Amino acid sequence: MTHRVHPYAFRLGYLTTWKSRWFNLKKFPEYLREDVLLREWLEKKLRAAHIECVEIERSPAALQVILKTSRPGILIGRGGEGAEKLKNDVKLFLAKVSRRFKVEPSNREVRISIEELRSPETHAAIAAQMMVEDIEKRMAFRRVMKMSLEKISASKEVQ
Repeated sequence: MTHRVHPYAFRLGYLTTWKSRWFNLKKFPEYLREDVLLREWLEKKLRAAHIECVEIERSPAALQVILKTSRPGILIGRGGEGAEKLKNDVKLFLAKVSRRFKVEPSNREVRISIEELRSPETHAAIAAQMMVEDIEKRMAFRRVMKMSLEKISASKEVQ
């Protein structure tokens, strides 16, 4: 039997950073469960916004969720109403998770930061999401692949 290393763990510290930035010995399992469930829920809910990654920072007073996306306008909405709705949805989801696992809910302030990614072709997750959208629109898969490869190879940052 071989020993395998997860590719993300293999690159930690050299090419990538942690997805969650916090440490608490007493509540570590609770926070880790919340982070994983929140990340999965956000990626499923915000599929159309082309989310590249969801980073979570915790402090004693606040929970900050950083969303890196190529379509920030979809998330923010008119006058910031989409961001406020998302913030309230995150609060409700965290309350639901704490009830489900019978843990006392925390009264932390939830902050959401939305960062725009300038060249989405350089991020594999976003490129894959764009291909999936095209295939779901019933475009021919060979055409989708050719167009995607042309877009990605035309980008200056891709080597």
